[in-house]
Amino acid sequence: MMGRRSRLVLTGACLVGAVFGSLGLTALHGRSSDHVRAQSACSNATLSGTYGALVSGYLLVGSDGTPLAAPVPRFAINLITADGEGNITRAGTQNAGGTVSPNPGAGTYTVNADCTFTVTYASTVLTAHLAGVLVAGGSKAFVISADANAVNGVTWERQ
Repeated sequence: MMGRRSRLVLTGACLVGAVFGSLGLTALHGRSSDHVRAQSACSNATLSGTYGALVSGYLLVGSDGTPLAAPVPRFAINLITADGEGNITRAGTQNAGGTVSPNPGAGTYTVNADCTFTVTYASTVLTAHLAGVLVAGGSKAFVISADANAVNGVTWERQ
């Protein structure tokens, strides 16, 4: 005869098995499931199309490249267009410390197989570098400033 404690252990094991089974997971048996797969390798082609971007952060240098006395809050909304071959453009509006201005840019990008990427926006005054990671098959990206002149966090979402 099975005691109360034995039934609880057996019931708990059955519940865990049912949950993993319903999710299509077989990790308890040391096998991978057809339902659980790593994202395939990325390339420049993964970053393609038009993305809406929301930027928030702080500028640490002025538009002429000189350090600011205090960080200036900055927010921007942009349309990012990537051609899938390494060329990128940006059009949008930014608000830096209460001053609203256009936020255009053009540059190049490189996507690594692990879905991380870098962007370089060239300008006559300042060159900006970004670092990011593509998620959701390239339909979304998390991006940060990769220069000491700003601290920005950006989310891109494909339109």
